[in-house]
Amino acid sequence: MKKLILIAFVIVLAAPIRATAQTSVYSSSGYEMIFSFADYFVYDSNKGQVMRFAPLFNFQEMLNVDFGDNFGFFAGVSLKNVGFIYKNDNPEKIDPTFSNIDLRKKFRTYNLGIPVGVKFGDLDKLFIYGGYEIETPFHYKEKTFYNGVKQDNIIREWFSNKTPYFTHSILAGVEFPYGIDVKFKYYFTRFFDPNCTDLVLGMPGNLKYNEFPTNIFYFSLCFDIFEGKEVFYKKYIQKADGYYY
Repeated sequence: MKKLILIAFVIVLAAPIRATAQTSVYSSSGYEMIFSFADYFVYDSNKGQVMRFAPLFNFQEMLNVDFGDNFGFFAGVSLKNVGFIYKNDNPEKIDPTFSNIDLRKKFRTYNLGIPVGVKFGDLDKLFIYGGYEIETPFHYKEKTFYNGVKQDNIIREWFSNKTPYFTHSILAGVEFPYGIDVKFKYYFTRFFDPNCTDLVLGMPGNLKYNEFPTNIFYFSLCFDIFEGKEVFYKKYIQKADGYYY
């Protein structure tokens, strides 16, 4: 009986040690190319949406906690270039002063975010992940184009009243071998602050920002978001034959 108690005691003590040994904690840095769209309904129409490509200034730094080979947790910080393009080929139907004008507006913010989430699958090869991210837009930019010509009235603002202080979004994606990801993200928070009553510059019909309900969603191609040094130097696991992998 004493031997059985001793064996059970050793197993209980060894269990957390084994779990700790299987847990891997590491940091990773990643880059993201964003293809974004906007879900809006203005002037009784949601037509004229244009895909926006943002290849620059989308970086992430992640803390990864992998509990074995098939489940993990991540949290980090991110910098993103988020925005959308509005296009109206016939603004004169709304305001006659825009006769023969092809109108295009470009809106974007730089956001500082905190993503958190979980990972499932073969964390060394192919896995899926999902999570939540809160962001704060800290720099706003707006440009207007008439018939393809950029106008001089460009707006640049730090911590603009045109956008909310914080945005909330969900994300989901798949990571393939060698750290290549395809990710989808949807923002529950409107791009423009619903309390902002300023007029949208250069838009027909005296449209206000709070009358321009817009939610952004995007697909992105990511590189090495969750891949730390393990992608080049695998976890050292000594086998009976003395080799390491």
